[in-house]
Amino acid sequence: MVRLAPRWRPTLRRKSAEEIRRHRQRRLLSPEAIPGLWLALRDSVAFWAAEGVRTFRVDNPHTKPFAFWEWLIADIRATWPDALFLAEAFTRPKVMYRLAKLGFTQSYTYFTWRNEKSEIEAYLRELTTGAPEGVTGSRRSAPVNVADFFRPNFFVNTPDINPVFFNAPDAPVS
Repeated sequence: MVRLAPRWRPTLRRKSAEEIRRHRQRRLLSPEAIPGLWLALRDSVAFWAAEGVRTFRVDNPHTKPFAFWEWLIADIRATWPDALFLAEAFTRPKVMYRLAKLGFTQSYTYFTWRNEKSEIEAYLRELTTGAPEGVTGSRRSAPVNVADFFRPNFFVNTPDINPVFFNAPDAPVS
């Protein structure tokens, strides 16, 4: 059986986007709302941080809830401010920039998918001098400079993502 949604009642006060965001954040981050799995993962990272480990490589963080990473990184850094988090995220640049804003110290980059000199130069300009098209600080703010928050890592370690010229060293590079 299909039910119709209740009709909008004009007497209800509309909440601003900021009020809704604050309410969701309070509800999401209140101690009773934090899932047990989140706490167990945080405790695991805290165990190693207490043992002296300060660098944590996270495989595919973009496939887990962003709210989790924001909470976990802030919680760990409250006790160990020198903790570093490397996002092994081969995903769209906008998502990688979001991970950086959530607290990831470094992230892999998209340079491995740039094969031509002009592509690499354009990507380096994006990373060092400005924002890519469509990336802003918020819906109402001016474009942001990626270099203000994103720390790219150009390290390549697996043949499946190496640029073609790394796999074929005799091939000419244009």
